[in-house]
Amino acid sequence: MSFVSMERYNYKSGSSGELFPLLVELDPKAMLIVNLFSGPNPHSVSSLRWFDDLTSLEKYEDEFFDSDDKVQLFRKIGGLCNNTSAQLSELIVPPEGITRAEAKYLEFTMLKAKRGYRDELLNTILDFRKNSLSERKPGVSIGRSFDQDLVMVRIPKSKLGENEENYETMMKIRGPFVKAIKELTVSANTIISRILYNPF
Repeated sequence: MSFVSMERYNYKSGSSGELFPLLVELDPKAMLIVNLFSGPNPHSVSSLRWFDDLTSLEKYEDEFFDSDDKVQLFRKIGGLCNNTSAQLSELIVPPEGITRAEAKYLEFTMLKAKRGYRDELLNTILDFRKNSLSERKPGVSIGRSFDQDLVMVRIPKSKLGENEENYETMMKIRGPFVKAIKELTVSANTIISRILYNPF
């Protein structure tokens, strides 16, 4: 069982040049991504960090709060933002066929299940993932500190048009998948992000 911590910083217009280096300084082992196509808020950058278990996450948090320098740096970062938020998700299966070091983009889809149907939705996604024709399989996670009806599908990409290069194969995967989940979900939202800083 592993976990992904994501901190989102909705920064003030014009502050990105100062903010991004500070985020790397705050946590050099975290991946930074900026939303390219994400709806109404273009001024957003997120920090992603992977943990093997909750004990390692707790140790990381303890070290952060015990460091005055880190706390002061975080306050400085907060002053450059309109607001910030943090989410913790449990990684059910990691992506396959591409390493974090090879990734240039992240395609992140949030599927909201009908009340009481999250586990059925999760199992349906895992079944399609297992039987997928694609050599590259997405990571699948569920929320631990936010909306409990969400199942998240994360696809790392080495280039933006990766899936579209084999449209026929993509549609063989996507068509039946959409039909299978339509009765289990109330919405789906996809965000495409570019990786700004990759520590891997």
